[in-house]
Amino acid sequence: MHSPCRHPALHPAQTGSTLVEVLAALSILAIGVIGLASAQGRSLAVSQLTHEHLLAHSLALSVIEQLRASPQAPLQGPRLSEWQDRAAQSLPQGELSLESRHGGRGGQIVIQWSGSLGGPEAPQVLRRDFYR
Repeated sequence: MHSPCRHPALHPAQTGSTLVEVLAALSILAIGVIGLASAQGRSLAVSQLTHEHLLAHSLALSVIEQLRASPQAPLQGPRLSEWQDRAAQSLPQGELSLESRHGGRGGQIVIQWSGSLGGPEAPQVLRRDFYR
C-alpha cells in the first residue's frame, strides 16, 4: 500500500506563495506607503501655512497695540516702514498696509503673503480692524 507523502518538496503546487501573489502583495504595500508619504507631505505644508498665519496674526496684534499706545501718531512714516519690513522678513513675499477709516481714529491692517500651499497664485490675506 502506498502512503501519502508529507514532504512539501514533493507537492510544490500546494505550498508557499506564487510569484504573482508576492507581486500583488508588494504592489498593495507600495500603494499604501506612497499614500502615507503623500499625506505626510501635505501635513507638513498645512503646518507651515498655519505657522505663517500665526506670524501674520502676531504681527497684526503688535501693530494694533502700538497704534493704541500712541493714538496721535500718524499712520504713515517710519513706523509703517518698520512694520512693512517685519512683514517682508517674517513671511514669504510679505506685505503690510494700513487703511485709515473713521477720520483716522481707526482702520484696517492688511497683511498679504504667498502661502506655502498655493504659492504666488494663491496669496494669503489677513485683515484686522483697529480703533485708537
